[in-house]
Amino acid sequence: MKKFLIAGVLILSGASLFAQDTWTVTNSSVEFFIRNAGIEVDGYMKGFEGSITFSPDQLGNSSIQASVDPSTIMTGIEARDEHLKNDEYFDVETHSRISMKSVSFAQSSSGFTGTFDLTIKGITKRVKVPFTFTESGTSATLTGEFEIDRLDFTVGESSWVLSDDVRVRISVTGRK
Repeated sequence: MKKFLIAGVLILSGASLFAQDTWTVTNSSVEFFIRNAGIEVDGYMKGFEGSITFSPDQLGNSSIQASVDPSTIMTGIEARDEHLKNDEYFDVETHSRISMKSVSFAQSSSGFTGTFDLTIKGITKRVKVPFTFTESGTSATLTGEFEIDRLDFTVGESSWVLSDDVRVRISVTGRK
């Protein structure tokens, strides 16, 4: 009987070593910044959906999947927003989600770096996203910023007016 009790304690203590923190998203923001005619234009997208299993001491077992609805794009100018929804840019009728799926995580001097497969308009490219993870009790916030070349995803065409580089900032708050 003593052997079974000891074995049970060892199994349970081992299981806690591999337990992951799963976070339910309670708040999120996805913002972007691009230069248009030399002026920085910003905007955001809504419709964030995500699954976050992240623990700083178990990066190998952590995973993040997230997506946003490009038809919710807002830049402050309605005519531009509608133009960005057409097939030349985000083609929201054919591609209803922009998604990211983690491949790996590493600790960095300023927090963490995640390697993600980013899919826009059916095109998937690998991106590195430096981010911070701040945990307080049963809630946590992940905030990251990265840059992509919009032409890699056939979002618009090459232009001397519109920059190819787009800076993206994502912030997600979750609860255990």
